[in-house]
Amino acid sequence: MLPNRSALGLCFLLLTVSPVGLAEASELKAEINPEVLDLKIALEVRSMDTFEELLTKDGFDQRGVEVAKSESGEKAGYDPRFKTVSVSLPIGCSFLEALTEDGSDLANLAQVPDQITLNEVFGGLSYCARHSRIKQGSKEFEQDFVSHETFQNLHLRKLGLVTSNESDQCRLTGGVYSYDSERDAIDCLERASRYSVEVYDHVYRDMNRDGTLDLVLFVSVDGAWSGPSDRLVSVLTKTSSGSRWQAIDTELSGIQSDDRAESNEFQMKEINEFAYLEDFETVEAFQEHIDEYVQSCIDSTAINTKTIPCFVSYELWDRELNRYYQQLRDLFTQDERALLLESQRLWIKDRDHTMELNSSLLDWRYEGVRGTMFSAMRAGDADESLAPMVRQRALLLKRWAELRKAGQLRDIW
Repeated sequence: MLPNRSALGLCFLLLTVSPVGLAEASELKAEINPEVLDLKIALEVRSMDTFEELLTKDGFDQRGVEVAKSESGEKAGYDPRFKTVSVSLPIGCSFLEALTEDGSDLANLAQVPDQITLNEVFGGLSYCARHSRIKQGSKEFEQDFVSHETFQNLHLRKLGLVTSNESDQCRLTGGVYSYDSERDAIDCLERASRYSVEVYDHVYRDMNRDGTLDLVLFVSVDGAWSGPSDRLVSVLTKTSSGSRWQAIDTELSGIQSDDRAESNEFQMKEINEFAYLEDFETVEAFQEHIDEYVQSCIDSTAINTKTIPCFVSYELWDRELNRYYQQLRDLFTQDERALLLESQRLWIKDRDHTMELNSSLLDWRYEGVRGTMFSAMRAGDADESLAPMVRQRALLLKRWAELRKAGQLRDIW
């Protein structure tokens, strides 16, 4: 969910109506018009000198970006890796865009340390998109059929949202629509067990510059998922007094149409739902199948505790290990089973010591950082470190099973 406006420190300026000449779409209907947003975010910076050089080289220091100076006699608990950066928007929008762009110099140098800060960054980007969108329109117009009309009870489809049915219940009430599976029978968007749609802001502009005033609605979709809200910008107009609302344009951020949502929606699997190694032609194909699932799962989350179940490589190889161990027990003689059991016990002992050392190393690496994003990162590091060990043992047991099934050479030659 995006942070609220008070948390981000939005400053609002109410404009007044021009009484003469071409009308101006300013305060025709209590429109909220943020002028400047001062955003402060804490970033984990790998090299402060390089970071400041980059700010100067790319001109960010001249576009509303300032790094807070460290206090003398630093406070207890102060961590020099983290720097507070003040970003004045909209002039500093390019800084936030570079910060969240994969592979950019800024993104490689400075990292957002936790989900709360990430949501604040997305809140700033939402403001930037809003500011950019409004600038496309004109305050001047010749005809106005919208400023004195209510939009508080619009059907969700008028906002550009794809609803699951035509029910009259699928509309705003006082600018808000909410759904709770434990309370409501009709789920209009089928997005989560709980969610809400809210018009959080609106402005009046002649967006297509045809002389007729239009209504621009800024809509958030929040739900029972982590990460920032989905954002929707919908432009509506009327061609005459008493006519119906008509959609001119809709811009979506994170919201998909029905077809794409169904085709791209990620379905998390239980371990027993995955195909087995024997179902693939090669070990590499099986590993590629695992890796693709993990990446798709990560992409579907906001890098938080919901990401942790994505890391299934260790569990899947452990499943294979247990299957081949059982196969060997069925294939071996009693004496061979005893040797297999002792071998497995020694391997488990070594595995447990390895896991203990790995856990200690990760405790050291993640010491002093908090947040659900780091919990997910730690889980990923653990899986990546330990899965190869289990894979190696599983493939060894698999090879032993294949040798036994192949039979003795004297029976073949």
